[in-house]
Amino acid sequence: NNNNNNNASRQITSELCLALSYKKVSSTSLSQPDYRLGAYTALHKIGISHLTTMAATPAPSNIPAEESIMCKEVLLVLTTVLAKELAGPALMEGYKALLTWMVLARKTSGNSCDGYVKALQYWTTCIHNATKTNTNSITFRSSMTFLLQSPSNNNNSPHVTADFIESLLLDMFQNDPNLTHSLQAIVDAAIKKHSNSNTVAQIDGLISTYLSLTHTIHQSTIHIQPVVEKVISSGQYAKDSNKASFLYSKSMMEASATDSLVGTILHRTVAIFTKYLSKQNSENSKTGLVRFIVKKDGTETVSAAAHALACGIANPHFTQAEGKNSKNILSTLQTVLTYSPPSAKATDAIGTDLFHHINYLSLHYPKDSSKPNDSHKGFDPNTVRRAATLLADTSSNTKSMANAWLLTHVGSTQRTTNSRQRNALVANTTRLFQTTLLSNNMDDKSFMTELSKFIAHCATSSSSTDDDNPSTDESKENDDTPSVSDAIHESALSIIATMGIMAGNFDPAYDDPEDDDSKPYELARNLCTNQIAPLLAHTFAQTLKDVEALTSSEIGLYRTLPGIIYRDPSQAATAEDGSSNNGQAPSNNGGRKSKKGSANFEDEEWEQQLKKELDNKKKIALQSASNSNLSSLDVSSPEDKLLLEQQTLEKKRLSEIIDNHFLRTLATMQTLFLSDIEIGNECLPKLCRDVVAAAVSTCHAVSSIQPIKNACIETLRIMASCVYEMDETHAPTIARSLVIACGPANTKDSTQSQGLSISALPSPCSSAACTINEMDDYDDCLSGPSFAFLFPILRAALTGPRTAPGCESALRIFHRHTSMIVGEDADSSVTSLRKDMANVVLELLCHDRAQTFSDPNPFECLISCYETDLESTRPLTSAELAPLLGEMGALGGKNCRLGSMMTLASIASKHPKLIKMNPLVENRVWMNCFAKDTNIRTHARKAWVLSRGGDPDQESPTLPPPSKMFLIPMLPLLSNSDQAIVDAAADALAHGMAMHGDNMEKNITRLCALYIESYPTSYDEKSNEEPQSLLNSPPLAAPKLADQKSIKPISSKPKKKITISTGLPKKSTKKSSRGSSSIAALTTTKKKTSSKKVLAALKSKPKERKLDQDFLAAQFKPTTKSDVCVEKDSPDKITVRRGVLQAIASIADTSVGIQLELSVMKLLVSFLSAFSLADA
Repeated sequence: NNNNNNNASRQITSELCLALSYKKVSSTSLSQPDYRLGAYTALHKIGISHLTTMAATPAPSNIPAEESIMCKEVLLVLTTVLAKELAGPALMEGYKALLTWMVLARKTSGNSCDGYVKALQYWTTCIHNATKTNTNSITFRSSMTFLLQSPSNNNNSPHVTADFIESLLLDMFQNDPNLTHSLQAIVDAAIKKHSNSNTVAQIDGLISTYLSLTHTIHQSTIHIQPVVEKVISSGQYAKDSNKASFLYSKSMMEASATDSLVGTILHRTVAIFTKYLSKQNSENSKTGLVRFIVKKDGTETVSAAAHALACGIANPHFTQAEGKNSKNILSTLQTVLTYSPPSAKATDAIGTDLFHHINYLSLHYPKDSSKPNDSHKGFDPNTVRRAATLLADTSSNTKSMANAWLLTHVGSTQRTTNSRQRNALVANTTRLFQTTLLSNNMDDKSFMTELSKFIAHCATSSSSTDDDNPSTDESKENDDTPSVSDAIHESALSIIATMGIMAGNFDPAYDDPEDDDSKPYELARNLCTNQIAPLLAHTFAQTLKDVEALTSSEIGLYRTLPGIIYRDPSQAATAEDGSSNNGQAPSNNGGRKSKKGSANFEDEEWEQQLKKELDNKKKIALQSASNSNLSSLDVSSPEDKLLLEQQTLEKKRLSEIIDNHFLRTLATMQTLFLSDIEIGNECLPKLCRDVVAAAVSTCHAVSSIQPIKNACIETLRIMASCVYEMDETHAPTIARSLVIACGPANTKDSTQSQGLSISALPSPCSSAACTINEMDDYDDCLSGPSFAFLFPILRAALTGPRTAPGCESALRIFHRHTSMIVGEDADSSVTSLRKDMANVVLELLCHDRAQTFSDPNPFECLISCYETDLESTRPLTSAELAPLLGEMGALGGKNCRLGSMMTLASIASKHPKLIKMNPLVENRVWMNCFAKDTNIRTHARKAWVLSRGGDPDQESPTLPPPSKMFLIPMLPLLSNSDQAIVDAAADALAHGMAMHGDNMEKNITRLCALYIESYPTSYDEKSNEEPQSLLNSPPLAAPKLADQKSIKPISSKPKKKITISTGLPKKSTKKSSRGSSSIAALTTTKKKTSSKKVLAALKSKPKERKLDQDFLAAQFKPTTKSDVCVEKDSPDKITVRRGVLQAIASIADTSVGIQLELSVMKLLVSFLSAFSLADA
C-alpha cells in the first residue's frame, strides 16, 4: 500500500466494502471468517495510513469530500457486518477497524457524520441487548471490554487514545438517552445475582457502573443514579463486612488480578467517585470512601475500597503507552490520596492493607523451589515499590509508614554490590529520610524505634503477632495468625542491606551528625548498630535456647516427611525388648544351683545366649528407627489419624523454631554484616557471642541437622570477614579458631568468658597460630570490636600449662590492646573486657610458663589492665576489682598474689580511696602485708601505705592501723587451704588486734566463738547409752487418763498455770557481766539436757491430782533421730580450729607486743583449758 496514492487507497477500500457487503459476485464475496479477517485487517491498516498522513501534514482548511464519503461508507459496512459476526478473531479485528475509522470520521466530519452515528448505535445496541439474554450479555462484555481496553491493546492504532474513548462514551449517551436505563438495569441484575451467589464476579455490573459514573461526572449538573451511588459508596464499609456490594466482593478482587478489564476500571471507579465525594457536602464525603475503620471491639481494619486499591496496585494491567511504568494505577492512587479527607487516613489504610495483601499473595502463590527469588511472582514488585514510595512520602502514622518503607524494597535484589537496583534503592531511601524525617520535623527517635522493631520482626519472625495490625481476610481464611511470607522476609533483608550501605557513608570520627547531608546516613548508622543489632542479639539468644531445648525425638519428628507418622525409636526399642521378654525370661536368681552350690553350666550358657539375641534385636530396632524414623504410612485407624494430626501441629511448631526463627535470624545477621564492612565490624561485639555459642553447640538440632550447622559456621565466617584489619581470605581460619577455642572443653584447663567456655588450645593448632600471627603482623591496635571478637582466641592461647606453637606473641598482642581500656584510644568494647582480661593474666600466672614471657611480662600486662583515668570519679567497679581479690588473685599462688599486690599498689597511687574504703580490698592488702615472701610483702605494704596517704619510700617500723572491723573478713582466711595464706592471716590478725587494744576482748571472744562453732557435739560413755537406747526403743504409750467423771470440769475462768515438780533443783541463771572471765556465755548454746534426768522427771509422782493433760501426753511422744542434733567432726572443722589456734599463737608472739588485761587473760586461759586441751 502506498500512502501517497490516495486514489488507489480509496479504490481498494471501496472494493473491500463491496466484498464485505456481499454486493459482489460469489467468487469475490468474503463468506468465510478467515476471509473477513483479512478484510478487517486491510481496512484497519488503511485507516491507520490515513491517520498517519493527516498527522504528518498541516491541517487543510477544507477536508476533501472523498474522505468523508469513504469514512461513511466503511463505517456503514462495518456496523452491518459486525452485527452478524460471531465471537472470534475476526470480530476482534473488526472492532479494531471500526474504532480506527471512527477516529478518522470524527477528524474529517465531526461527530455528526452518518457513519459515525451509525457506529455509535452499534455500541449502544450491544448495551441494550445485554438486558435481554445471556448470549447478548456475553456480546456486551466482549464489546465493552474491547472498547474500554483499546488504548492498552498493543496491536491497536496509537490514535485510539483514552481521551478518544472517553469522548466516544459521551457521544453514546448524547445520541441515546435510553442508554442510562439499560445500564441501570444491568446493575440491578448484578445486585440480585450477587445476593444469590457471591462466588462469581459481576463484571457486567462493574462495566455498567463505570460507564454510568463516567457519563455523570461530565455533566454540568452532577447527579449520580441512586443505585450506582449505593453500589460504589458501599466501599466505605469494612472489607470483611456483608454490607459491601458486588463491586468489592472477594471474587471481584480475585478477578482484578486475572481479568485485565476489571484490573483497569475498578480502581478508576474508586478514584472517580472519591473525587466526586470531595465536591459534595454529605455524610459520605466527610467519612471518605478509602479510610481506616475502628470496629466496636476496638480492632482496626480498612474499608473495602482501600482493599480494592491494594489489589489493583499488587496486580496492575499496563497500557501500551505507559509500558511497565505503572502510570495508570499510580495516577489513580495519587487522585485518591489528594481528594480523600484527612480524617479518613487514606494513606495509612492503603499502605497497611497493601502490606498484608502482598504478604498473603506471597504465601499462597505457588512458588518454584528451584528459584530462590521466586517469592514475589504473585504480584508486580515494581508497581508495589513505586506505590509504597508514594505512600511513604504522604503517610503520617509511624506504623503505616514502616509498612510503606518495607514495601519500597519488596521483590528487590539481595545483592549489595555492583547492582544498579541497589544504588537506586539507596538513593530513594536517602530521599525518604530527607522528606519524611527532616523536612516534616518528625520525631525521628520514635519512628526509628518503631521501624527497627518492625524490620527486625519481619526479618526474624515467622508469624505476625502484632495485635495492632488490622484484621485481614487472609487471617480469617486460615483461622490462624498470618505468617510472615518469604517476600516480606526478603524485603526486610533488602532494606537492612540498604540501611547498612547508607550507614557506611557516615564516619562518627570525621563527619558532623548535624549536617543536613550527613543526617540520613547518621540515622541509618544508629538504626543498624544501636537498634537492629541489639534486637537481633536478643531474638537469637531466645531462639538458640529453644533450639537447644529440642530433644532427639522432636528432631526425628521434624525430619519426618508430611503425612507419615513418626514413632520414637527409644519407645519402639523398649516395646521390642518387652515383647521379647514375654516368653520365658531368664531367672533373676542367676541359674539353678547344683547340690555343691555351683551354677549349672548349661543354664548359664543358655542365659548368655538369650542376652546376646536380645541385644542384637535391640540394635536392629534402633538402626531401623534411625534409618526410617520408624515412620508409618498406615493411618487407617482413628488413633493413628489423631496422632498424625497432633504430630502435624507439633511439626509446624518445630518448623517455626528451626526454619523460620533460627535460620531467618542467621540470614538477617549475614545481611547486616555483608551490607558494609565497617557497620558489620561495629556490630561484632553485640552478636558474636551467641553465634559462636550456636556454632559450638552440641545439642541435638545443631549436631543432627546439617543445614543448621552450616548456617552457623557460614554466619561466623561472614562475621570474621568484617575484621577489616585482616585479609578476608583468613575469615574461614578465624572462624575455625573460634570454634576450637570456644568448643567443648576436653581438659580441666577451661575458663568462662562472655558466657562462653574457653578451653586451652590443642598443641599444635595451626588455625589459631595463623590468626595470632596475623594480629601480630598488623603491629598496631585493632579496632575495639575486632579485638572483642578475637579475644576468645587470645584467651585460649594464654590458658593452660602449655603454649601452642606459633602463639608465643599472644601476650604481646594482649598488652598492646590494654591501652584501649582507658584514655584517648578507649573503646567501650574493650573497656567492658577489663575483668576478663585480668582473669586471663592471673590464670597465666598460675602456671610456670608465665616466666617465659619477658617483653612484656605478665605483671606489666596485669598492671596495664587496671590503668585508670585520674579525673574519673569512679574509675573501677567492685566487679572489675574482683579478680584481684579471688582465688587467682590475692588468695592464689605466689605469682598471682605478687601480681595482685603490684596492681593494687599501682591503683592506690592514683586512687587511694579505692583501697581504703573497700573492706574486702583492705583485708586482702593487710593480710599480704605479713606474707612470708618478701616481694609480696613489700608490694602489699607499698599499697597499704599509699592507701593511707603515706610515702612508701620513707621506711617506717610500723604500718598505719586497719579499720576496726578488719577482723570480720579476716576470720574466713584462717581456714584457707593454702598454709601461706593462713600464716599471713594469723599474723595480720594479731598485729591488727595489737593496734586496736580497746576491742581486744571482743576480738578474742569472736575467735573463741569461731572455734566453738567448729567443735563437734560429744557425749561421755554413760550419757551416750541412754539416748541411743531411747532412739531405738519403741514409742512410749501415753498413760490412760482418768475417767471423765472423775475429772472436775474446767471452769471458764482463766486458770492458773499448773506446774509439775520434777524433783530437780531449780536452775538459777544470772546475767554475766561484760567483763566476766567465765566462758559460760560462749558454751550455753552447746549444753544439752540429760535424757536420764528427763526420764527421772517423768517417773516422779506429781504432788497434785489435777494434771495438764496436753503437757502429760506430750511427754510420751516418740523421739526421732532428727530431734537429736549430733555433729560429727570433719576436716573442715579441724582446719578452722587449727587456724584459730594459730591466730592465738600469733597473739602470744612477743614480736607482736600485745599486752592482755587480766580479764582477757582469764577468758583466754579458760577457753584453752576447756576446749584446746580437750581437743588435743
